[in-house]
Amino acid sequence: METIDVLYRHLYRDADEKDLDTAVFSFTTSDIMAIIYKHESIQRKGDNKVIKRKLEQDLDAYAAIEARTERQKRQRKARDSLQ
Repeated sequence: METIDVLYRHLYRDADEKDLDTAVFSFTTSDIMAIIYKHESIQRKGDNKVIKRKLEQDLDAYAAIEARTERQKRQRKARDSLQ
C-alpha cells in the first residue's frame, strides 16, 4: 500500500452518493512513517530528559541523606568522647 486515501465520506456527512468513494486527498505511507519516526524520536528525547532529571534528583537526595548520616555520626562521636 503506497497511499492512504481520505474519501469524501470520511470528511462530509452530506456527500453525494456518487462521491462517497472518491478520494479527496491521499497520504503516502512514507510520509506517515516519517511523521511517526519523528514523533517517536522527539518522545525518546523527552523521556531521556525526564529520566536524567529524576536521576539527578535521586542523586541529590542520596547526597543529602549521606551528609545527614555523617553529621549524626560526628555528633554521636563527639557526645561519646565527652562521656
